[in-house]
Amino acid sequence: MKKTYHGLTVKDAENALRVTLSVTNVVESIPRDPENCAFAKCMKETLGISNVAIFKTTAYIESKGKSIIERYIPSLKVKEFIERFDEGKLGGVPSLQTFDFNPPSESRRLDYEKEPFQTQPVDQAMKNPVEAKVEIVATPRGPRKPHVAHRGRIRFD
Repeated sequence: MKKTYHGLTVKDAENALRVTLSVTNVVESIPRDPENCAFAKCMKETLGISNVAIFKTTAYIESKGKSIIERYIPSLKVKEFIERFDEGKLGGVPSLQTFDFNPPSESRRLDYEKEPFQTQPVDQAMKNPVEAKVEIVATPRGPRKPHVAHRGRIRFD
């Protein structure tokens, strides 16, 4: 199954992307709008692209000169910035800050397929029960006796 975004093919990014937000990017951005957030404004301006959508868990960024959208995973710093900005808790306009967008890890890639869970039929499991031998060994100290310690706590010796 091919994934598309705005009619363009989506593929996983191979390299990390670092962006530096300016004050104007933050001031002109719209909260809760993935295509007009501060990061999207910054990338549209600096990379000269038109298709960008930044979500907390995934970023879709157009590859310049190609009709492909690359998929990135925002760093924790990006996620925290988006959450604070969307909630109106940014606390003023920040000065220039650098943020990273990373390629997806192997388990988060679009073409990743989990191995099917191997189950054993109940009938077969019942035919081959696992036998365990349990041996009870007495402790050399014998039973533990409670001992009242300071501050009313009970301590076992």
